[in-house]
Amino acid sequence: MIIDLPGYDEAPAFTGDFEKLPPGGYICQVLTATVEDWTRGVGRSLVLKIEIVHGEYSGFFKRQWENDTRPDKKWPCVYRQNIPELSSDYYRTSLGFFKGMITAFEKSNKNFIWDKNIESLHKKNAGFIFAEEEYEARDGTIKTVVKPIQVRSVDKILAGDFKVPEKKLNKYTALDAKVETVNDDELPF
Repeated sequence: MIIDLPGYDEAPAFTGDFEKLPPGGYICQVLTATVEDWTRGVGRSLVLKIEIVHGEYSGFFKRQWENDTRPDKKWPCVYRQNIPELSSDYYRTSLGFFKGMITAFEKSNKNFIWDKNIESLHKKNAGFIFAEEEYEARDGTIKTVVKPIQVRSVDKILAGDFKVPEKKLNKYTALDAKVETVNDDELPF
């Protein structure tokens, strides 16, 4: 039986092969900085599209972008930082995290002082810590992604003065890890 598929000869082959970024610290540059409203609840996030610009993985996300042939492709590396909301019970804590991120940019870019304009972060460098996080795929399987979770100064990344957190488990995987299997012979009843 012959299967005739229109466009087969021209279609790119998706083989499942791809370069994987190891967890660690990387020097990245901001490509775009925007503000997005939360889809649930009240609040906003600073959204930074970033690219690795130093070391073995320099240009990593651009390569992923260029090799992605889907018509609805999106930039593969985005860092989100909550923007403190004065009405929130967590305003002080959120403000501290936000200022920590800005301080990392100020320490990483000579003569840069943040002017409270998010566009001023465009083309600025900082150190980002990437860690593993599990998620549930559309087909119900548990997969792992490596994504930026913290911002540090470039000097801290170059000196290795940072710690990569342990893999963040999916809520179902975390529950499975807490279940202890017991042999029936060990039960007292």
